[in-house]
Amino acid sequence: MFEYLLMPLSKHVDDGFGAVGRSFHEAADQLRQSNHEASARWMHGHLPINYLYRHAIELYLKSMIIVAHRRLRLPSTDGAYEPIPKIKVVNNFEKIHNVHGIQALYDEMKRIFVTNRDLIAKIAKTDWAKIPEDLETSIATVESVDPGSTVFRYPTSDSPVADKQKSSFKNIETDVLLEKMNSDGPKQFALVMVNDNNEVVESFALDDKPMPELRDALVCAVGILSGAQLGVLMELGKY
Repeated sequence: MFEYLLMPLSKHVDDGFGAVGRSFHEAADQLRQSNHEASARWMHGHLPINYLYRHAIELYLKSMIIVAHRRLRLPSTDGAYEPIPKIKVVNNFEKIHNVHGIQALYDEMKRIFVTNRDLIAKIAKTDWAKIPEDLETSIATVESVDPGSTVFRYPTSDSPVADKQKSSFKNIETDVLLEKMNSDGPKQFALVMVNDNNEVVESFALDDKPMPELRDALVCAVGILSGAQLGVLMELGKY
């Protein structure tokens, strides 16, 4: 059934969302394995990797929704079936292509599998309504940091708290910096700004691993969804 993978993306049963998601996922893995972050940490090298993982999560979710929606021929908002599903975002319904919030996509995926559990059981061996708790927690973590898929792509976004946390260089109190520099820990790379009287005005220090909890959530979610997306294709990807 996977012969479509050798066809143009438009011929894929999920319109190519899964295949493109997998390419973003693999690109992020390659950058991590090549030690890209260590060599580019001063230039915020973690940001493109986080974006690639986050985008892969978005595309995996869209793939699973589209496959299930089409296999079950689920009704749209007016009760008729349409091949392009719509996702509820707050109080509006948007075409899936226009939705970038992974929480809304995750909620729709979960709703489909839970609501149609008995129907899916007739055509699939896997109980897709059983969703790992780790996935739910990871999705919520990523959504809280980057709800609009902009935090890792731009220097500034609609999430000022995340923008401050994501920078490889951060403000640091001078006394804290001196304490770190005099400790037995790793070497500290920093910039100290002084005035004409040689008084310290501001200090900045390199953060080698910005937002580690977020990276853990991204890796957890993309790992679970990678296998789940493939499984949904195998069991529901026949129309």
